[in-house]
Amino acid sequence: KRRIASDEFARRSAMAAQACARIMASESASSLRMCFAAWADILEEKRREAMRAEKERLQALQQQQFERALRCWSSSSEKGLRRTTFTAWVAAVDEVKAKKEAELEEKARRSESVMKTIAKLAAAET
Repeated sequence: KRRIASDEFARRSAMAAQACARIMASESASSLRMCFAAWADILEEKRREAMRAEKERLQALQQQQFERALRCWSSSSEKGLRRTTFTAWVAAVDEVKAKKEAELEEKARRSESVMKTIAKLAAAET
């Protein structure tokens, strides 16, 4: 891209130089001023093109940085979501285990109570 722009600049400069040479042949002071004005216009146009290209380059760089930051945020958000989900899952499993243990303890207490009552009845019959 730069090479093309550089070639274009060289072509324009050559055209300006040719125009200057033709105008210089007439030895007119106004022609000389026109030549330099045309040359200045070409240089100004080239400067604007360079500024436009630099602006586009900076915008592309900024877009890349934005996308990179967005991917990083998305990744960290996804990791946080996974961590939260896993923590909730572990808590749910622990809750189920505690419930089962409480049910088993209650069953054992009831069995023990029934066994004591049967033992009392058996002792009373004898």
